[in-house]
Amino acid sequence: MRKFSWNLKHAFIAWFGVTMIVLVVTFPKDRPIRIDTAEFRMPENEEIYFKNIRSFYYELEERDDAGFNLYRLKTRRIDTTEPNFQLAIVQNWRQDQAYLIVEPNNVWEKPDTMQLAVRDGDNHDTIRITTWNTIEQYFFAAHLYMALREEDCSYKLLINKQWVSVLANGEDRLNLKTTLKDYFKLVGKMP
Repeated sequence: MRKFSWNLKHAFIAWFGVTMIVLVVTFPKDRPIRIDTAEFRMPENEEIYFKNIRSFYYELEERDDAGFNLYRLKTRRIDTTEPNFQLAIVQNWRQDQAYLIVEPNNVWEKPDTMQLAVRDGDNHDTIRITTWNTIEQYFFAAHLYMALREEDCSYKLLINKQWVSVLANGEDRLNLKTTLKDYFKLVGKMP
């Protein structure tokens, strides 16, 4: 019987196996995001990645007269009888910037102030848009993304002075999360 001896090949395989186990155990589920400041400039590498890879999943509305392209996720729910909202990515190619806009569906009209209540167990938070400018919509989207990272949150939207449950469908939450990930990657907020 041959006795086992360590050589360089065995040491490398053992090191590689231990490294992979440590990586799998410690790798975060979601990538870190820097949302503390609103920045709209697109790094060139992220813009190329979005145009060549991710834009396939979006419907493109070209607005040459205004100088921007509007991207809406193809898998979003369009015809619905329930109040809901979607996000669209606006790429201003003249200024090399990208923005997010919140689009209410056809069931309810865009209010002066939009309020979304997020409940995660005992924690409760309300995300608001009051002026509908790009900075406020950015922070709304950033807080929404942080809430969507938690699996068991419930969402209610204030419509005509009544709280209405929204995003109960897992597919709606996934669509919003996908758009938000793509947007934050596009503007260099996610690695």
